[in-house]
Amino acid sequence: MDRCIGVEYMRFRATCKRCHVAAPLIQWSDKTALRRLHSYSVVSPWLMVVDKNRKIITFTDPMFGDKYFMKRSQVSIHDERIRCSRFGWLLYCTGYSTLTFLNPFTGDICKLPYCQWFLGSVCFSAPPTSPDCMVVGFTNGGDGYICIHFVAREQCWVRIRLDISGAPPGRFCFPTFCRRDLYVLCGKGEVHVFKSLFKLQGYYSKKVVGERSSEGELVIVGKLGEYVEVYKSNEDTQEWEEIECLGSYMIYICGDTCMCIEAKAPEMENKIFFPRLGSKNGNVVFYSLETHMYHTFHDKHVEEIVGIGIKHLFPHAWIEPTWS
Repeated sequence: MDRCIGVEYMRFRATCKRCHVAAPLIQWSDKTALRRLHSYSVVSPWLMVVDKNRKIITFTDPMFGDKYFMKRSQVSIHDERIRCSRFGWLLYCTGYSTLTFLNPFTGDICKLPYCQWFLGSVCFSAPPTSPDCMVVGFTNGGDGYICIHFVAREQCWVRIRLDISGAPPGRFCFPTFCRRDLYVLCGKGEVHVFKSLFKLQGYYSKKVVGERSSEGELVIVGKLGEYVEVYKSNEDTQEWEEIECLGSYMIYICGDTCMCIEAKAPEMENKIFFPRLGSKNGNVVFYSLETHMYHTFHDKHVEEIVGIGIKHLFPHAWIEPTWS
C-alpha cells in the first residue's frame, strides 16, 4: 500500500471490502503524500459525470477505459452545468449566483461569496488554494460587464464595464487564461485578449483574431458528426487558419470546458476527444485527424465505431486528476 500512488491506491481500495477497510482514505494534499505524487503522472484527463439521481461521480479514463466511482452527496449543481475545470478543480453554481470550487479527488471545497450578477461564462487563473487565484466571469446580455473576484483577498466581487469596439455585449464564451492574460471568444469568432486585469485599474483589451463567416469555434462539428474541422488562430494576420494535423497535441471538448494539451503518450496524439461513450464498449469516443473517423480505445487498441456515441444527460466535464 505504501508503494501505491494516486490511481493505483484507488484501485487497491476498490478490489474488495477487506482492502477497502485496510486502506484508509488519504488526503493527497498532505505534504508527505504530495512528495510521492510529484513523480506520478496520468496519461490523459478523465471524463467526469455527476449523476444527480444516485449522487455518484463517475470518472472514465479515455485511453484505458477504466471507470472510477465516488459518492459525493455534497455536490449539488444548480444549473446542470460545470462552469469551468482547471488544475483538477471544478467551478460550478450551487445557487443562482453562488459559485463553489471542488477538488473531487481530495474532497476540498471552497465557496465563493455571493455574486449579484449572473455570469454566463467563467474561468479562473490558478487553483483556489493559490494566493494568485483570480475568478473572472462575463455577464449575459445587457451592456456587458466583466466580474472579478480574488479568492485570497477581499470577500466581494468587482464589476467592470466592458469596452470592446465591434463586439456585441453578452456574447463572450470560453474565457481562457494564458499566464495572466485572459483570452475570450466572441459571438462571430473574434478573439479578444484582456491584459492587466490583475491590477483592475488600467486594464485594456485588443482583438487578436478577426471574425469568421460561421460560428468561429476552434473545432466545428457537423450536425450528425459527418465532418470535423479544426482552426487555429494566427495573431500575426488576425485570421483563422484551418489545420489538418494537431501534431503531438490532443483536444478535449465539452460544453463549457475545453482543453488543448500536449499528449503524454503517442497513442493520444492528433486526436479530439468528445464527452460521449461508444454504444458497444462504453469507452470514450474520439475523432482521429489521421483517419478522419470516430474510434474508441479498447485495451490500448483503436476500434472504429459507427456514429458518434451516446451523449451524457448529467453534468459533465474533463478534469485532470490531481491530489493537491
